[in-house]
Amino acid sequence: SASIMDLIHICEHKLALRNAEITKRFVVGETDLWVQPWGLGIEVRTSWDSKSETDLLNILSDTNFRLGARHLAVVVPDDFSDELFDLIRGIEKREVIKNLSIIRIGDLGKYLDEIKRKEAALERERRRYARELNKYVANRAAQDVRGFVAKRGDAAASWLRSKQATAPLPP
Repeated sequence: SASIMDLIHICEHKLALRNAEITKRFVVGETDLWVQPWGLGIEVRTSWDSKSETDLLNILSDTNFRLGARHLAVVVPDDFSDELFDLIRGIEKREVIKNLSIIRIGDLGKYLDEIKRKEAALERERRRYARELNKYVANRAAQDVRGFVAKRGDAAASWLRSKQATAPLPP
């Protein structure tokens, strides 16, 4: 069976293959690995018992709260028994934490590919929204300037007419 460090190194390798930069490692009370651009926290577990659930939920909840995670994954070894895997997956199935996936290390690559795809789509949507917002702001600003100039122009013309009407005629 792999050690926690072995699994963490495998996770790091699979992230590196996808050009995902790990921005935090081993912060107390947070997931073992944090990938900021994807909002992804990865916690590694090599064993499981009923007492582990509270500790795991605290770590995942704290990571969600402190870092604003969009995705959380708990990674377990491939040789985790089906019984233990089902026990830990109970957390995911109960939806205690909405953005949580419990996966075996062998499935991490597929999971990361899906996260990368989702994040790329989200980034495209953010950029599209930013372009639309910029167009709206530019159009609105242009309308405001035209309105201001029109109002000022009317006021300036009125003022000039009033000055011309009261000004003495040149000799």
